[in-house]
This record gives sequence, C-alpha cells and structure tokens, in this order.
Amino acid sequence: MHMFALDANPMRFRLFPSTRNGNPMNATVMKQVIEILEKLKNIELALAEFYEACSVAFSEQETFFHALKKEENKHAVLISELIDVVRNGKLEGVPGRFKMPALNVYLDGIRASIEKVNSGKLSLIQVLTLSMNYEKSIVEKKFFEAIQSTSSQYDSVKMLLGMETKEHCRRIADCLEELKKA
Repeated sequence: MHMFALDANPMRFRLFPSTRNGNPMNATVMKQVIEILEKLKNIELALAEFYEACSVAFSEQETFFHALKKEENKHAVLISELIDVVRNGKLEGVPGRFKMPALNVYLDGIRASIEKVNSGKLSLIQVLTLSMNYEKSIVEKKFFEAIQSTSSQYDSVKMLLGMETKEHCRRIADCLEELKKA
C-alpha cells in the first residue's frame, strides 16, 4: 500500500510506503534519522570548536579561523532545523550509507585534534592541513548521503552545505599556499 505525499513544491508528488498510523516515516526509522542528524550536527559543532581553538592558538589567523567557526555553527543550526522538521513528520527519509561507528570515529578525531591544538602540539601548517582533511573527508564531501530523502528542503540544505564546504577547502588551500610562499 502506498500513499502520495505532497512536497513543498505543490506540483511535485512523492510515493512513500504507508504505515499503520499514516505517517510515511515510522518511529524506528525516524529515531535512526534523528540520531544520524544529531551526530552530524555534533560534528559541525566540533569543527566549530576546532576552528575556535585554532583562532586562539594562532592569533595571526584569528579572523580566518573565526569565519570558519561561524560557518560551521551555521551548518549546525541548519541541521537542527532539519531535525525539527523530521520530528514534526514533515521530512521523509531513511538512513543512508553512513553508520554511526564511522561518524563516531570521525568526531573523536576532531576532538583529539582540538586537544592537540589547545596543548600547542600542532603548527599552523599542520592545523591547516588537518582542516583541509576534515573539509575534504568523505563525511564532509558526502555529508548528507547519511540520509536518503526526496525533500526539496533537505536538498536545499544539502546543496548549501556542499557549496560552503567546497568554499572552505578553497580558502584553506589559499591560506596554506600563502604560508608556503612566505
């Protein structure tokens, strides 16, 4: 049995499996989707914390790292908004290709890097290289493959985060290049 769900675009319909209560996303799937989105939000917040630590440790690049921090915090807000939409039953989706253990390892790596920055164990070039690695990583590049959805709102957030991540990579690469020239 299937039901039609009206998308944000009134001319676009999607087909979803129907459940007993009529909600296209059952409670178990909704819980999984929310857990993944919460983890992705925590990753964005950890990256913001990493960039904040970098702005303190490398005051000559404070403005640069502060801008990255601000953007990562914005990403976390966008993900929080998606979580609210899922909780309200207005975003259908299913868990995608990422598994929680992989996301946990990634998050633990960011937290370990924060500790290294705070303890002065990393040079500016090492920090920028780490930053580039985080931004280019499979989690950042394929960020929203963690959830499969046909929602236009989800697609918009996914596209924005993808474009901003590419911009982060470009800015970090430019900063690394300038340092190498100096």
